Formats: sequence, structure tokens, C-alpha cells
Amino acid sequence: MNASTLFFSPTMQQIPLLIAGGGLLGWAYFRALRWNAWLFVKGDGLWRPLILLVARTTLTAVILYVCARNGLSLPLILLGFLIARYVVMRKEKIT
Repeated sequence: MNASTLFFSPTMQQIPLLIAGGGLLGWAYFRALRWNAWLFVKGDGLWRPLILLVARTTLTAVILYVCARNGLSLPLILLGFLIARYVVMRKEKIT
């Protein structure tokens, strides 16, 4: 993987799809983060929140890795990811 595959020029049709895909990934990640925080605070045990923590982080890293290996524009995917973060955190009234 080199810089040309990381920052390739997507077509105009790919831009909204990449942002939407990143948004979907970000939405799932930050909703799982909310659930993860609730599990930690609930205090029923340590294994479930730890497994969820490792699973959501690993799944996100694997998806971003696969996107990068297949030549998808990571900056556009991460833009969607950050937009989803803003939306989810705003809904939870967290700045």
C-alpha cells in the first residue's frame, strides 16, 4: 500500500457512497461505544464490556484496512466516520 492508493481520486459517484459508508461505520462504532460505556458503569462484570471493546475496535480496524487495501479513499470514509460521531454524540448531548 502506498500514498497513491490511500489518496486516490474517487469519481463523483463514489464520493457520497464513501462518506455514507464511513457514516454507517461510525454510527455503528459510536452506538456500540455508548452500549460499552453502559456495560462498564452497570458493573455486572468485566468480561462483556471488555469483549465488546475489543470487538468494536477490531472490527473497525479490519474494515478500514480492507477499504485501504481495495483502494477506497480513507479520508472520505473518515469524514463520514467523524460526521457520524458528531451526530451520535450530539444526540446523547455530549460535546
